[in-house]
Amino acid sequence: MSPEKTKAKKISTLVMAAYFESLSMLLKAGISANECPGIIGEDMASGRLASVCRALEGLLSGGKVYILSEAMEQSGAFPAYATEMVRLGETSGRLETTAGMLGRYYQRQDALLKNLHGAIRGPLLLLVIMSAVLVFLILFVLPVFEHVFLSLGVSPGGGLGSAFASARIPLVLLGILIVLSLAVAPPYILPSTR
Repeated sequence: MSPEKTKAKKISTLVMAAYFESLSMLLKAGISANECPGIIGEDMASGRLASVCRALEGLLSGGKVYILSEAMEQSGAFPAYATEMVRLGETSGRLETTAGMLGRYYQRQDALLKNLHGAIRGPLLLLVIMSAVLVFLILFVLPVFEHVFLSLGVSPGGGLGSAFASARIPLVLLGILIVLSLAVAPPYILPSTR
């Protein structure tokens, strides 16, 4: 628990799954926990995981930190749950098992996030398409009927005229709904960058 914790961006669940699976395999091969981040970083050509592994290796080899969990905490790239689980694994002597379980946990978390995005994306797209159809009907089709009724001599002041006027009220509400949907929707509609 060092005071010089860096403010790094957290890595994604899929990247953490890959990191912990690799860590588990290396520990099973008999490599010490402090050497594993360097080896994992060397295997990665570039990317977020490679830079995090190089940072961990720098902390561990620089003599500032001697325990992997402390290096993970100081890097700021891992959530507290992962850091504490690694600390428990180191303390109990079961880091190999803990790393494997963390890898599977983060794989499940990533699958859950993808399913959640998929479940939200469909209805949200349907709402946007239905809104566009409704706007088209109110703006282009309804005025045609209004002109037809006027040419037949039906007065706009009657019940029909108020029906045409009241049809524009949902248009305003729909516009507000579309703006709110577009403000909230991009993270769920667009592919995840995580």
